[in-house]
Amino acid sequence: MENPFTLTKNQLTELLRNFIKWYNSNPKEAEYSVEMRQQAQKIRDEFLNEEVVSNMSDEVLYSRIFKYSRTLEGPAFIKLGEQRNKSSLDALRRNLLYIITSKDSPFEIAQNILEGDYKIDVFAKAFWSPILQARFPEILPNWNNKTEAFMKKAGVNITTSKLSVAEKYQLLSNAFTYLSSLLEDQDFFDNNHLMHYGTVIDEGKEIINRMLNLTRDPVHELIKSYKNFIKTSKLKDELYKWELVKEYHGMLDPGSPDFIKNLKTIDFGNLIYPIAITVKNHLAREVPDEYRDCFVDLFDDETDVVIRVESFMEDIERIYRKIEPKMPHHHDERTIATFLAYHNPSVYPFFKDSFYQKYCKLLGIDAKPKGEKYEHYIELITDLVNKYIIPDVELTEQVSELMSPDCFEDENHLILAQDILFKMLDRDEEKIEITNERVFKISMGEFGEDEVRMAIERNIVLVHKDVKGKSGSSLTQGDLFRDVIKDGDYFYLSLGNKGVKLLGIFKGEAKPVEGMQLGYEGWLERSFVEVYPSIIKSSYTGKKKLWTPNEDSTCVEIPRSEIDAANKLIFIPYFKAAFNVKGIDSIPEPKDPPFDDKIVTEVPLNTILFGPPGTGKTYHTIDLAVQIASPEDYSETDHAANKLVFEKLVQSGQIAFTTFHQSMNYEDFIEGIKPSSDDSSGLSYSVEDGIFKQLAINAAFEFVGEKSSEASKSLSFSYVYDKLLDEVTDKIGKDEGFLLKLKSGSEIEIIEITTASNFLVKHKNGARTYTVSRRRLEKLFTELPDLETISNINEEIRKIIGGSNASAYWAVLKKLRSFKGEVKLSVAGKNYSYEDKATAVGKLRPADVTITGTEKAYVLIIDEINRGNVSQIFGELITLLEEDKRFGMEESLSTILPYSRSRFFVPPNLYIIGTMNTADRSVEALDTALRRRFSFIEMMPEYDLPPLDKEIAGVQISDLLELLNNRIEKLIDRDHRIGHSYFLGLNSTEDLMKVFKNKVVPLFQEYFYGNYEKMGLVLGKGFIEKLPDEKVRFASFPAEENDFNDRVIYRINKGSIEDPELFERAIALLMNRE
Repeated sequence: MENPFTLTKNQLTELLRNFIKWYNSNPKEAEYSVEMRQQAQKIRDEFLNEEVVSNMSDEVLYSRIFKYSRTLEGPAFIKLGEQRNKSSLDALRRNLLYIITSKDSPFEIAQNILEGDYKIDVFAKAFWSPILQARFPEILPNWNNKTEAFMKKAGVNITTSKLSVAEKYQLLSNAFTYLSSLLEDQDFFDNNHLMHYGTVIDEGKEIINRMLNLTRDPVHELIKSYKNFIKTSKLKDELYKWELVKEYHGMLDPGSPDFIKNLKTIDFGNLIYPIAITVKNHLAREVPDEYRDCFVDLFDDETDVVIRVESFMEDIERIYRKIEPKMPHHHDERTIATFLAYHNPSVYPFFKDSFYQKYCKLLGIDAKPKGEKYEHYIELITDLVNKYIIPDVELTEQVSELMSPDCFEDENHLILAQDILFKMLDRDEEKIEITNERVFKISMGEFGEDEVRMAIERNIVLVHKDVKGKSGSSLTQGDLFRDVIKDGDYFYLSLGNKGVKLLGIFKGEAKPVEGMQLGYEGWLERSFVEVYPSIIKSSYTGKKKLWTPNEDSTCVEIPRSEIDAANKLIFIPYFKAAFNVKGIDSIPEPKDPPFDDKIVTEVPLNTILFGPPGTGKTYHTIDLAVQIASPEDYSETDHAANKLVFEKLVQSGQIAFTTFHQSMNYEDFIEGIKPSSDDSSGLSYSVEDGIFKQLAINAAFEFVGEKSSEASKSLSFSYVYDKLLDEVTDKIGKDEGFLLKLKSGSEIEIIEITTASNFLVKHKNGARTYTVSRRRLEKLFTELPDLETISNINEEIRKIIGGSNASAYWAVLKKLRSFKGEVKLSVAGKNYSYEDKATAVGKLRPADVTITGTEKAYVLIIDEINRGNVSQIFGELITLLEEDKRFGMEESLSTILPYSRSRFFVPPNLYIIGTMNTADRSVEALDTALRRRFSFIEMMPEYDLPPLDKEIAGVQISDLLELLNNRIEKLIDRDHRIGHSYFLGLNSTEDLMKVFKNKVVPLFQEYFYGNYEKMGLVLGKGFIEKLPDEKVRFASFPAEENDFNDRVIYRINKGSIEDPELFERAIALLMNRE
């Protein structure tokens, strides 16, 4: 008989022998097979005797069924109570007689009982499998969770929905028969117990894992953590998912006359965003028939799920625009997945993008783009269920035991799989993605409880038109409320500092209050949609900001640069939500000057310029870096002048430039061990600082001054030690001795400077040499400011540096002190070595770092920041980039680096500017940990630049660029548009033709992956031509497809990018002018 397992015959035999040895050594386990045989005989006597079953009274049948159900493994008996048993007696008697008398094969009988005409709801496989085994003990094994788990692990998959029950039982029968053939006296009942040994007993599991070469993987660790979680939580806060599905599944039937009613009344819990619930009800109320039609197509299982998801979102967008012209419909893949799961929970799992992204990252795979995520997620969930959940009997039994009769019987484990990912990967807070939307604080602290309640019930907030502006703004807060706030902007509502009420989204224009008596005129109202209620009722006690509840402000915007702080202080604690700014820089207040050239006046410490290729990202980093590092030399209008300043600042080390790439790592960027060689010593290794660490130390050195006493002492020592080195070097070079007097009056001579810049000394006329090290001298220099007060040289010096030639150290130290008068005059003007700076910076304290405005600003430009593995490159330093974690700030942090063991921090005068090409990789793909620590400035194609205001080859260049981009955005997305820089500096048809030939056409070939039909939709038939319809004579081969000669082939029309006349005609066709 053929081996159906992935384990070899020898491996299975070894497993069986270990199993027999195990149960023979455990008397209780050895009895299991005997007890199962006895139970099978009892089943035959009570249920599989035709005469007994036919003549048995209902009372006796009920009693026996009830007692039998109590012997079943797991919690199946919970659902088989008195009412269920008594109402099913006729069907049970019929099925038992069918099993006894039918001429059908055992597999057909099992099929009919479990899935066919004889199926009885609730009386599932766990109930019938022991009865079927008792009837056919050499053909049908007992089929339970342990059986499935063992088989799955050993390579026999009986959980797939592609097989019928009969086919699955056939696989099981073959597998059990093969196992029984390996050793004598091994029957199906013994093999039943083998399933337990291989899935529950550690010894058995370890043997199988060893045989399969299984190693620990992150998903196993995830499952392990979840099992620990449910042991303590008992799924107390999670069972609602199973309960909601049990109560409502099947009610989303578009064919039902109650569909719209059900849609509005079904409880979706928190499985859909609250704002999506609001939109759902709005659609159901205003356009019920069109809304129903959307669900008909969504629930059509014959159509690919990607197509259904995309079509559903497009249809919702279309019908929602009829009733709401601006607000987003929020019928995203999470909402769609919930609808599908309620409709058919055995096929469709719940979905949330946040843990989908994290699970992809855990698996080391790329997440799919919008519209394709849910299909990909279903594949991942299926794999999670089949590979990890089903084989883990402990997990499934733990979960099953926690299920109540009110819970959906999640046989395919899809709800469980979602819950594992949600609880183990997703943070507690919801992520709210914003781009152009702004976030405000609204306070209604002067109103009484009744007025506040009335306003919230009407979904309006109130602000008086004459509330004065804050922080010197020329705008009143009433102006801000009326003129600046737009539809879709977010706000949180506080009642002064008496409590935070809700998080909402503004909807509609501001208007005078209607229907409320507020004592005097001038009150304005704005409608809103509630997103989340506050979960904290007490007053706010945190830091005071202009936008916090404890500040006397009524309507203020939370700046983009402070969104992270607002998340920590307000949105996460009060709403379990956090705003995530998707790359759009702060929108200026109306009173501010225009946003000139994309450069802001107050530059955040960490900034990323992002956009499609050719939009001037790297170009603008030059201007931005000069504005930061040398504002007095910065020109708002002269880029060439800024470029000259930039180059000088790069040479001086105040600006550094690097490009991230795939092989860039922590060792290149921060510090690492690098090999070096010279003629004398050969190959050696040392710790070398990377570009980021070097720039951070140079920037932090700006804070080394009189206030930083310890760091200044280090510099003083560096100065005097270098001076002594120079003098000793000069003397030794002239073959003159360098003598120093000891306290006793005798002399020592410095005879050599070692490679480590230490002094080698000996007593005059003596032979023995001693080393006086720089490191020890610095320690003495710091701790012994006055040598004249030392009474016992040996005792005082050795107490500080340990065993040494104390007299020699005293003599050298005295010489260093003799330079003391020169130190103050020379320190400020001295060019210190990088090593001196690093030593001094290492002694800075947070209190030493205070921004006075006199410090130089340092700038690191990281081009193509998204091309590198950001987590790998920054390592543990990612947190130190945050503004409030910078050294000297309120929450400042430092760390010990792994190679040098030196302390490292990021100073507050070090700016980081990154660039990111969105066509190369989307904003969402950038590491989240880095993304939330940067401000983003979007760089998009500009069409109104003077160099584009010219006509070449019969076309306005600005019009040509805009048309190309409109087509690209429609066919791909806005991130793949091309920038204006491609078309700058053009003066002739030949210039434009070269741009198309060398830049535009190759870029489009990359964008469209050689799909020339799509390229034709952008460039037109003048640039893309159809090849002649020539027949190709293929080789003789029985290919299933034979229509290859009918395939249309397109190629670049080379003449259109080489011949000026043909090029001009192609441009005209591109512009639809012929």
